[in-house]
Amino acid sequence: MICPCCGSTSIETKEIKKVMENDIFSHAILLPTLVINITSNKCLQCSEIGDFENRNSEILEKAKIYIREKSMSNFFIRLDNECIKLTYVARKLGLPMNILQTIRDKNDYSDTAYSIIRMVFMLENIWGVKREI
Repeated sequence: MICPCCGSTSIETKEIKKVMENDIFSHAILLPTLVINITSNKCLQCSEIGDFENRNSEILEKAKIYIREKSMSNFFIRLDNECIKLTYVARKLGLPMNILQTIRDKNDYSDTAYSIIRMVFMLENIWGVKREI
């Protein structure tokens, strides 16, 4: 391994445990804690610190996808457990009627679907969208 700044081969490598959390779902019961190991390299010559072999980006991307899938899945499970209909939530928040059902049925974990679920989750907490009895 070579330092990208000075070209030295005197590199110290450390494994660091990092707790991955989702920004919006982390405080709720929706997200399991995920601990991953990432690598940190330090050049002993110039003191540059980083991931010199670019291994962490793939690990972080896989963790992000896992968290996204679990949090979205748990969100739908929570709605089911509280007997809140997807059409009710969509109507209450002014979303197209079938958007949440489509996301759920197709296991759509795209950025767009995730953004919609985050919006619904935030608005549910702010407005108290609950099943009307």
